[in-house]
Amino acid sequence: MAGNWQRGVMRLMGIANHPVKVDQVVDITPWYRRIVFTAPAFVADLELFPTLWVRLWVPAGGNQAGGKLAQRAYTIVEADKTAGTFTVEFVLHEAGGPAGDWARQAQPGDGLEIAMTPARVKLPTQVGSMLLVGDVTALPAVNTWLAALPPTTSVTVLIEDGHPEQSSLPRAAHPNLTWEWIAPGNTPGEALAEAVAGLAQELAQERAQELAQEQNLFAWAAGERGLIKNLRPVLKNQLNLDRAHQFSQFYWMADKPFG
Repeated sequence: MAGNWQRGVMRLMGIANHPVKVDQVVDITPWYRRIVFTAPAFVADLELFPTLWVRLWVPAGGNQAGGKLAQRAYTIVEADKTAGTFTVEFVLHEAGGPAGDWARQAQPGDGLEIAMTPARVKLPTQVGSMLLVGDVTALPAVNTWLAALPPTTSVTVLIEDGHPEQSSLPRAAHPNLTWEWIAPGNTPGEALAEAVAGLAQELAQERAQELAQEQNLFAWAAGERGLIKNLRPVLKNQLNLDRAHQFSQFYWMADKPFG
């Protein structure tokens, strides 16, 4: 397959591509698919941490041979060094997109290349409470947080999603966890921002700013671009979180084939 300019830039930066093969495909729901990849050499040197993601090089125009490649980033939800495998979960958007189109058709034995540019979310020295928010595309990363956070950390998860199969979705355990599904509003993130604002009001009754300082509240958010746009002012202005105590990133765009 012909590469594109992004692959050339990454080669110049010394970022290696790694061949991987599909080992297993598991449909959690009709729109949420788990794919296990075999890549012993890659997994052997892998250091796992929350929200670790990998770049997948997938056909830009479907799974046909030839053509340009598209790069899409996905969270590694788990890795097995003994088996030499790692797992990625895909939300199959109705609008489609290069990675989603590839994942819909993926079968054991299919191959592609991946690349990695590891980047950790920087947390304050002490985090007493975490707020994890986003849409269902953030679910894999949320689960990596839950698996890694100490049991003493108080964790609140708010996920905006309207699918009926929520109870079937993977959900990591944590002993100090509050989880709530938020029904979507008219625009992405509208209802979620209202829910976070409501949480801010609850905290305000308990001296929100002091609580944030005492417990070192940290908020992490990811999902659709409009959702993140709606959330950021709430995190800053109503939860009173400075840059050191929050992180947000958009994963996809509802108006483009970004999956």
